[in-house]
Amino acid sequence: EPPVRALVAWALTALALQMVFGDIGYLNRYEVYLWGALLPVALAVATPWLEAVARQVRGGAVLASGAVLAVGAVLAWPYVRDLPRHAPAANDIYTQQVQMQRFLVERWRGPAALNDIGYPSYRNPHYVLDLMGLSSPEVLQARRMRLHDPSWLEEAVAERDIELAMIFDSNLWFPAIPDSWRLVARLRQTRPRATRMGGLVVVLYGTTPEAAVRVARLAEDFAPTLPPGVELEIDPTFRRWLEERGG
Repeated sequence: EPPVRALVAWALTALALQMVFGDIGYLNRYEVYLWGALLPVALAVATPWLEAVARQVRGGAVLASGAVLAVGAVLAWPYVRDLPRHAPAANDIYTQQVQMQRFLVERWRGPAALNDIGYPSYRNPHYVLDLMGLSSPEVLQARRMRLHDPSWLEEAVAERDIELAMIFDSNLWFPAIPDSWRLVARLRQTRPRATRMGGLVVVLYGTTPEAAVRVARLAEDFAPTLPPGVELEIDPTFRRWLEERGG
């Protein structure tokens, strides 16, 4: 029937778009919405066949029910298989993202620039600049056009009076860091991670020398409050620089 055909065409289009542009399989979280859309369509298409089997075949109702349960079991298996990973994955978020948010809200109490703003911006009353550009179109454009020129990072934080940057310790994210930024400390996970996060280490930068001194002071005050499995250490080079200037 035309309505069913339209639903099938819509479902197949959604599936194709997800397969081409989406992500599938990472803790099975990116495709869940698609199952919610496809399963009702599949049931609508299969219902006439299931009813026919139930009426015309001996024991057809049992056979039809068994077929539905078997298909459901096959589709549900990846989610059942990954259930043991959920708790360790949640702990990864707790030991990294939640601690970043705590530092921003409890100690820094001001605007900051990050390349992973998810939880650190949650219940954070202060401005958070997304250096990946997903929530800042102008930053996204600058990042795409001048990725290997660190001046765009300087300009982005200067325009917004941001003195703290917290980014993953990997040049895959930012091939070049401004010379004016000072690497102050590293927030490091000390246990094997269970999730595909951006990295085990988040680096804290002060965007000016004065800001770097403040970041270091707050980081040292914050470090003893961290839970097991994570540590916040002042960079040895920065500590020497601080001692040389009498800090």
